[in-house]
Amino acid sequence: MRSYPKYTFPLILFLLAIVLMWQNASVPGFFQDGYLYSAFAKNAVQSGHWLVPHLSSATYSEFYQHTPFIFILQGLFFKFFGASYFVARIFVGVFFLILLFVQYKFLKREEGEWTAFLNGLLLILLPPLMKKLRFPNMDIPLMLSVYLSLTCYYLLLIKNKKKYWLGTGFFFGTSLLIKGPIGLFIPTIIFIHLLVTKKLVLLKDSTPWLTLAFGFAMFSIWPLSLHLAGKFYIFEHYLQSTFIHTAYDGRDAGNYSVITYVFFLFKSSPLWALLFFYSFKNFKINFKNNYFSLSLIASMTFLVLFSLMKFKYSHYLIPFYPFYVFVGVYSIKDKLKPWQDKITTGTLLLTILLTSYFAIKPMSKITRDPEIFEMLLAAKQLKSFPTAVGNVNAIYPFFALANLLAFEKSAAVYNVPVDVFNAQVENKSLTGMFKLDEPNNVDDKVWGFFVNKETYLEVIKNNPKVAEKFLILSYHSSKNMYFIIDRTLANSDLIINF
Repeated sequence: MRSYPKYTFPLILFLLAIVLMWQNASVPGFFQDGYLYSAFAKNAVQSGHWLVPHLSSATYSEFYQHTPFIFILQGLFFKFFGASYFVARIFVGVFFLILLFVQYKFLKREEGEWTAFLNGLLLILLPPLMKKLRFPNMDIPLMLSVYLSLTCYYLLLIKNKKKYWLGTGFFFGTSLLIKGPIGLFIPTIIFIHLLVTKKLVLLKDSTPWLTLAFGFAMFSIWPLSLHLAGKFYIFEHYLQSTFIHTAYDGRDAGNYSVITYVFFLFKSSPLWALLFFYSFKNFKINFKNNYFSLSLIASMTFLVLFSLMKFKYSHYLIPFYPFYVFVGVYSIKDKLKPWQDKITTGTLLLTILLTSYFAIKPMSKITRDPEIFEMLLAAKQLKSFPTAVGNVNAIYPFFALANLLAFEKSAAVYNVPVDVFNAQVENKSLTGMFKLDEPNNVDDKVWGFFVNKETYLEVIKNNPKVAEKFLILSYHSSKNMYFIIDRTLANSDLIINF
């Protein structure tokens, strides 16, 4: 086989990962959760909402569905580098690059450089993982934290050094802080692995239990801080929402199948799924490898326990992927060894081609919520942006709109009926006309509205004063809707062109 310079394999992997993750890093637009988490981080920096995440006065004024740990980290990232789509994508990508580096270095030592390279390549190319890396989220940091905790556990078994319990406990604690219940998979996986490998005797020592206590102590920093701030009710709501509403009741998920995730894996990553289940063919031989046995137990624990839950989301599987990929790689690494030079050369050529293509033709088209970004472009002509935005008859997906405008403009978004137009024109109080998540005075706000074209024309017909009060800022043909603003927001030289 050909001889390669020392850092050829990791450099190829890192460059490929960077190209695939960040070719569209500066393009505005996220999946709606990306707006939400970025708005939480931005509001932490700008308004001091570090302990309890805050979106707007209308929605999630006190967000309790998740702990604030990742939003705090992203907020600190924004504090140093500024709040933007580019910085938000870099933030989540850094966690993946750390995972890629740690796993490559670890596998190179344990299984050889070829296995480390092949594993890194298939992890980078895993479709559902690449999709998740396009916007800020909690699952990529969680994946890193879970992986580090279980890797420390593996090292303590191999090297028989108690110091690795500290790492296991620390990253168990960060996993709890990132996403609560998912962190509990770590001690579950460790217990099952000790049981299967007949090493439960290790639990007679106090160190594993101190490790468990250390992780819970780290997590307790958050509820203790809430208690000191007089907001312990946030933690009580969190427990109700996370453990009862989601994990137990399944958020009224209705019908579900225990094989939903298996179908998802074959649909979203057929090659990886085939390799994973192919590894069972030589199960007895493969299981003798210590890291394979841990990876398989971790994979099956995630897959089985998640499959038993009523409520299912694809992103729940993210922490499972590093182990899932390795199990599949382990079953074919030796068979592909004769093809090592061709696979390496092909990967290098693919990386060069992708890098060249995106350098010549970078991705710049806005594909997420283009109508709202068209409106924001037009809104640059305004003296100021509306402090409240009405989404008339829910013409636009509410959370995409609310989360985006909270991140971009710190605006509050409300789903409102058409009658709000007339009330605004007549200077009537809006109290009681639509549902509010939190009590606040909507009559003091300056309004803008997204409204269907036909609905607006009907309103104009019945109440001509609407045109005296409001100005059409933009029209979006794809949704057949106007964005209408209070005339007091417009400059005298405003030019409307659509």
